[in-house]
Amino acid sequence: MRLCLLAAATVISLAACDQRPETWQAYVYPDGNDLTQVVEMGSFKTFEQCQEAAINGLRTLGLAEVGDYECGYRCGPSERYGGINVCKETRQ
Repeated sequence: MRLCLLAAATVISLAACDQRPETWQAYVYPDGNDLTQVVEMGSFKTFEQCQEAAINGLRTLGLAEVGDYECGYRCGPSERYGGINVCKETRQ
């Protein structure tokens, strides 16, 4: 019982420390084979809004056939990884 309470307290405290915004970020990759080149398309309240914006961004840029995209939830720079953006969750 004590171990369960400790585990629950740890999970709650770790979640409380996450200062990343509760939004979805849209990322477009002009060349789907080169993920080092990325265009940020903005922040959105829902995954569906993010996905729609990313797909429209690919179409607008004429990259629908060669590019790729992803939506990231609660993204922010990570000191652990040299300041690169890290997301709690990513989807396509």
